[in-house]
Formats: sequence, C-alpha cells, structure tokens
Amino acid sequence: MFVEAARAAIDNAGVFRMAVSGGATPKGFFQQLAEDSASRSLPWDKIQVFWVDERCVAPDSPDSNYKLAFDTFISKLPIPQNNIYRIKAENKDIAAAARDYQRQIILVFGCETGQTPQFDFIVLGMGADGHIASLFPNSDIILNENDLVAPVVQPVNGFGRITITPRLLLAARKIIVLIWGSQKADILQKAMSAKFDPLQFPVHILRQAAERAIWIVDKSVLWR
Repeated sequence: MFVEAARAAIDNAGVFRMAVSGGATPKGFFQQLAEDSASRSLPWDKIQVFWVDERCVAPDSPDSNYKLAFDTFISKLPIPQNNIYRIKAENKDIAAAARDYQRQIILVFGCETGQTPQFDFIVLGMGADGHIASLFPNSDIILNENDLVAPVVQPVNGFGRITITPRLLLAARKIIVLIWGSQKADILQKAMSAKFDPLQFPVHILRQAAERAIWIVDKSVLWR
C-alpha cells in the first residue's frame, strides 16, 4: 500500500508526503521500507518524511520517535536531509516547539491561511488506552479544531509530547492503523462496540475518515 500510494502521489504531484508514529508497533513496517526491493526502488528524493507525534526528549534518546525511524529506515535509504521534517521536541518550551512544527508544515505544503495540509500517507498505532498519535483520553486537544499541532502532557506519567491534532490527521488521503499485541484486545473491543465518544476513545476520531482508514490488526488482538 505504501509503495502504491507513493508512486501515485509522485506521478500526480511530484512529491509524496508521509507522517509516521513511534513506539514498537511500526518498527516492522519501517524495517520493511529499508529492505523491500519495491520500496528501495522508489525515488526517495521525492518523498518527504514527517512525524505524527514526538516525545519531549533529545533526538538521540532511545525514547525518540525520530530515532526509531532514523535507525530502522531513514539511515538506510537515499532520503535527502532536506526531506526530513522532525519535531524538535527537545525544546524546553514545548508550546513554542509545537508552533514551530506547525509553521514548518504550512510552509512545506504551501498552504494558504485557513487551509488544512493533506498528507498522502499516515501510519498510526493505538495505545492500550485507545489513544492514537498523542491524543489521550479526555484530552482537550481532541476538541481543538483550530491548530494543526499542539503540545500535550501524557496523563499517566506527566511527560511532555507534541502531536498533530484531529484536524490535520483527518485530512490525510490514507491512514494506516497498525494494532499489534494481545494487550490491545480489550480496548479495541470496547472502542469498536461503543457509541461515538472520541474523548473516551480517541481512536473513534478515525470513524470520521472511515473510507480512508485501513486497519491492519494482529490476530492476537482479535482472538486472544
């Protein structure tokens, strides 16, 4: 799906813009990007890499979403440095870092005032609490319809993060949701059977883009 989407976007617009998440779930996908012959044959000089969210750590931290992507595929493919747009979440002023990332996205996409940039391809995971990106349950950012990027404090441990908002997420042409591990089974079952409530189940946000969201779910999640 990635290769097909990349080729289509490059043929149509001359550029393919992707945004990826972190955590253990997308690691296998990243490794395939670096190893698969069809992926390696893509014109990577026409592919731009962004991030869905980032932890407020240094880019060389083991907890950095950027570092995971860099180690697994970016460093192994001919991607120009100028095509890599990481979130500079090591900035102690995370609100300023969020604004800087938002400005960068608007500049790269060449958006007019009020326009919402449209990623070609977004890769998400889902947490055991039903969060996607860094949109956690009961976060007021879920209701934020103005910003594209926002700072957030993770409720359990108080760590700072920076995340794209639902407005930017839902504008994407294709959203891939990867769900791995039996620990996700309970929350997925609850979320799928519950009435629409994105505050309680942030993954419900994706119901608003159902025709563009593709779910790839591990069998251990569906049949424990």
